[in-house]
Amino acid sequence: MARKSVSKKLAPVAAVVLEGSFAQHVSDFTDHMRYEDRAASLAQTFAVTDELDAALASLSMSDLDDTEAQVLSAEADLLQEQAEEVHEEPAVSDEPDTAEEPKTFAEAMRAFDDAAVQSMTLSITASINARESFELAKKGAGHNIQKTLNKVRKQLMWKDTSRVMLAANVDPSFINRTLHDGSRYNVYAIDKVADAVKALADGVVSNAINRACMVSLFQMRKAGLPFTGEVAKACASDKHHIDLAIRKHLVRHTVSAGTAPTQASSTMQALETLGIVKREGSSRNPTFTLTDSPIVQRLEEVLFARAA
Repeated sequence: MARKSVSKKLAPVAAVVLEGSFAQHVSDFTDHMRYEDRAASLAQTFAVTDELDAALASLSMSDLDDTEAQVLSAEADLLQEQAEEVHEEPAVSDEPDTAEEPKTFAEAMRAFDDAAVQSMTLSITASINARESFELAKKGAGHNIQKTLNKVRKQLMWKDTSRVMLAANVDPSFINRTLHDGSRYNVYAIDKVADAVKALADGVVSNAINRACMVSLFQMRKAGLPFTGEVAKACASDKHHIDLAIRKHLVRHTVSAGTAPTQASSTMQALETLGIVKREGSSRNPTFTLTDSPIVQRLEEVLFARAA
């Protein structure tokens, strides 16, 4: 009789709670509850708990044997704990993330704290030191490469130049990049990188070959014409032959025609390292295209600020 009484009184609750296994009920409740339905689900959970409590309260424990009482009590406690866990979960905000990615290169530069800037400065210093040691062991003291590296050091030992390197996501280890046995990244391209970085920081391009190629890149893009390796040579030297249709869009420097290839190559290598241009095509006569990176917009501002 006691068991029939218990079953009758708990039937409405059992239909909700004890359908299948209780553990499965809790698992389904947890796994599939959507956050936007949290309030409704929580209310339903407490309603079931209250109903179960009421049913149990109406029973005399003498009506139950020890095993059945323990099972019901344990199930009620577990359901209550599950409800409390749901209630204590942090709310998930539907508000969009208001933190915005930097839209300009200047904003990207300002986004880095002093610790990051100091770390970049130390990395630049270490890379230059390592390259100096490599060149000293290879060519000895007094070589022009040592003078060039010393110039690079002076150009890059500023907080703003470190910020440019950070914003451009340029790892200073490129200074020691090995191209093939016994050879590393072109030291004159390092000088061109340093000049471009300094220009992006303070607004002045000092290297004449850099400036000629940079301005011509934008003017060729405006004219809808490809900027090739031959065009870069024509920018470096006004003695390098180039068609009149192209020549009128170029800014040209005055080095000898024989020097133009190495001068143009080091500048374009520097611009590629900084992510300003993308190189495509053959190695003998590649095509260089300005990227859509914020650093390109910043460079355009630097080059044409006075014209505006």
